[in-house]
Amino acid sequence: MLAIVFYRGLKQFKLLGFIPFLAFVCFVELKTNHLSVVGGTSGYLANYYLLASTAFYFPLLQSILKWQQVKKIVFWGIAMLVVIIVLLNYFFIQGRAKFNNESFMLLSIVFSIFSMIAILKIALIDEDDKHKSSQLPYFIILSVTLLFFLGSLIVLGLYNFIIFKNITIFGKHLYNIVMPILNVIMYGGYSYVFYLCYNLTRI
Repeated sequence: MLAIVFYRGLKQFKLLGFIPFLAFVCFVELKTNHLSVVGGTSGYLANYYLLASTAFYFPLLQSILKWQQVKKIVFWGIAMLVVIIVLLNYFFIQGRAKFNNESFMLLSIVFSIFSMIAILKIALIDEDDKHKSSQLPYFIILSVTLLFFLGSLIVLGLYNFIIFKNITIFGKHLYNIVMPILNVIMYGGYSYVFYLCYNLTRI
């Protein structure tokens, strides 16, 4: 909703891709919650998020990194390889019926690495204050995205251990506590960025 309200700011910073992406994420979340209430299985819905993430985050990262020539070719080569692996896992290995956690871990690693590179690139920019402030929305996006995928990677990496040891807090598995917190941090950060983009266009 905020992405639409602050449409002008997102357009100025070339972040309009957030609108269809977040609309799709909301649909997946609503459908997942509905299935949990009626007792249906919803693991397959998370796979749609994985597929949408590859289509959203790779172009976003490239637009921030602004790599040219060889670096750009290498970046898109890695992106295409990751997409192929994710699709192969979706159709032939883990399948469409359950959550492809291995694909999610791969995406978390790749997105985290490129996010760190982009954060470092922005941090090393030696420009005037106005240019640095224009990079702030990208810096925040990258930071909360990095935090989300790093946290998710750790939790998923320990998922089987958490289930085996039955690690719970207030009767809930650690996974079901940490992941919602990571979601709040990431999407809360995105929401602030939307406002920030709008505010910066008024300066």
